[in-house]
Amino acid sequence: MASTKTLKCLYLCIQLLTGTYYLLSAQEYILQIDHYGIEEGLSHRDVLSAVQDRKGLMWFGTQYGLNRFDGYEFNWYTKETHGLHSNRITHISEDSNGRLWLFDTGAHFVYLQSIDIFDPATGTNQSFEEFFE
Repeated sequence: MASTKTLKCLYLCIQLLTGTYYLLSAQEYILQIDHYGIEEGLSHRDVLSAVQDRKGLMWFGTQYGLNRFDGYEFNWYTKETHGLHSNRITHISEDSNGRLWLFDTGAHFVYLQSIDIFDPATGTNQSFEEFFE
């Protein structure tokens, strides 16, 4: 059988959890969610990846290229305009120098198709192979 000390601790935990729930449920919502799509300038409706860089800009990988969002408008970076090796961006990572590593793992997210290293400061792109030459 549980000791008195264990029961008191359990009772206290239940009181704290239920009391916290009632306090939180009385709070106002402080989060605002805005929805953006093609109509607002996104290049494609399927967003496959997202990252916020060190400057606070949001970057989205879609089926049709890389999209930068500054809070007001979208800018597109594609295979056709900036020399990306693929318009499908399935993963985005920022390195310690602020460059974005763009990955295309194919339609089933299984095989690595391409890696691009994109420099947001200059708007230039290099392939993985070019980067390490």
